[in-house]
Amino acid sequence: MKKLIALMAVLILAACNGSTSGPVVEPLNEDEPAPTTAPTDAPTDEPAEPTDTEPAATETDDSAAPEPIPTTPSEEGEAADLDQEPRDEGDLLPAALYFLNQENDQIYRLDADGSELTQLTFEPAPVVEFAVSGEAGLIAYVSNNTLYTVELTGADRREIAQGGPDESDFSQTISGLDWSPDGTTLVYGNQGIVFYDPGTELSEMQLPNDPPPDLTNPEYTPEPEPAQFYTPISFSPNGTQLLIQAAIYFSDGIGYQILNIITGERTQLSSPAGIVCCNPRWAPDGDAIYISNDSVGFLEPGMWQISAANGDGTTIIEGVQEGGEAFQLVNGARMLADGLVYHFYGTIESMPDTPTPLSMARSDPQGEDLELLREDNYIPGAVLWDPAASGAVIMDLTAQYAGGEFPPFPFRGPLLWIPVDGSAPVDLGVTGAAPQWGP
Repeated sequence: MKKLIALMAVLILAACNGSTSGPVVEPLNEDEPAPTTAPTDAPTDEPAEPTDTEPAATETDDSAAPEPIPTTPSEEGEAADLDQEPRDEGDLLPAALYFLNQENDQIYRLDADGSELTQLTFEPAPVVEFAVSGEAGLIAYVSNNTLYTVELTGADRREIAQGGPDESDFSQTISGLDWSPDGTTLVYGNQGIVFYDPGTELSEMQLPNDPPPDLTNPEYTPEPEPAQFYTPISFSPNGTQLLIQAAIYFSDGIGYQILNIITGERTQLSSPAGIVCCNPRWAPDGDAIYISNDSVGFLEPGMWQISAANGDGTTIIEGVQEGGEAFQLVNGARMLADGLVYHFYGTIESMPDTPTPLSMARSDPQGEDLELLREDNYIPGAVLWDPAASGAVIMDLTAQYAGGEFPPFPFRGPLLWIPVDGSAPVDLGVTGAAPQWGP
């Protein structure tokens, strides 16, 4: 339940808009525990002045949808994977880390060696979502319900699109940013599924929301298929399919579908647990999607594998044990390059009042041979795996839940690097959310 509440709330964050300035490079505080090599030189390229470009035209329905329920995008801000190059000797992380800094809710970049922190956006309103593409050389982000792009240095800020004025209407909220693997397309949600081409600077509606039902009409008759509105989640590894979320207006009906970008056909995902949730992640070959949940109550905990071909789900780790008296909890499940499924795992013998600390683990794709990789445990608010399976960056909420109460929203926590080899975790010296890899 905590995931649904948190994820629904993230879509209503908004404030005022403004101008930008150049990136700020600052060394990490020497008192921070992140072990690093010698600092690298600060970037010398000064960003260009903000470009006052008109938002790209989007083909869309002009009718505004009255207050549909929010969608629930993933807690993690994981962009399309980088082509993994050999890690430089002395690098702490597999790549540079981009994240939302707790201090000002702006996008920052931490170098792979952990030595240098650079502020990349300077909006007066919080950045609520972003996506990085090394292939496009761009960062897309949303602030004040407006979509922007900047170069990886923070230069050349461009306005791409604006959401609707009624921010209580979630179909008018820009969300669900993701880049295609080749960087040629940015997908976002705004009254439907929209594709933006950074080469032509044009947006095109791919899948418009269904018209909302007019419940005030006394002659209204429900349709056999309920009207839905859509939010993108993530491209498949080969870029030919798009995982989307479909929500029924004025209800708690939420599900996942796979949109075939070439044919337009959609495949509904199903799960033996009923509701398909949470944290969907594509397998590297694009043949399956892994779903995991560590909350108990409204949703069933556990882990599932869902076929991308037909949408059928298979239980990998059964979350409810002994007639509902014991539970297996799974968070952040993802198949990595070695063909194994990595996740954070734990067991409890009664209904919990707050989230349960979990340990890093892995198993084969069928959930067999489950192996705990570490003895320490955490309450991860976000999990960003190294695709090469060397470890994960997590947003650690353990201390915030220590008193038995829920931390304030939006969740922010220390970012830690947790190696799979059991070596000591590393506090990266920054606090924030939505970690993503980038160049």
